[in-house]
Amino acid sequence: MNFVFIGKQPLEEVLDGVFRFPMLEEKFAIRLHDEVAYFQEWCKKTCKHIVRPNSMNNYGAILDHFGFKTALSDLVSSVIQPLAARLYRAEFAKKYGLDSHHGFLVEYETGKDTNLNFHRDDSGNTRPSKLQNM
Repeated sequence: MNFVFIGKQPLEEVLDGVFRFPMLEEKFAIRLHDEVAYFQEWCKKTCKHIVRPNSMNNYGAILDHFGFKTALSDLVSSVIQPLAARLYRAEFAKKYGLDSHHGFLVEYETGKDTNLNFHRDDSGNTRPSKLQNM
């Protein structure tokens, strides 16, 4: 395993070009999870339709749909893009660019979404984060 340090945060290279690192503080992750839960409950009570993050998940929400668009855009431009530029070849940014985002949360629980098939993620950069049981 290789470690790269960006500031004081260690990035563990678990596979060639695949890194693992702490990104969200626990307090923020809990508040984000609670906000999504509140949004979903509000939609249920007011009979508002929730557009799900993808065609496979029946539980979750797209963060842009309730106030996170600017925050995620800022995260991509000020954190993710510079990080990707340091970790990957310069050609990566030119070829793929990180000029947009699709931020969402999905919920995994025993008995829910039991038929999630193998799929391919077609993004230039994916940053999954576990919000509960940290």
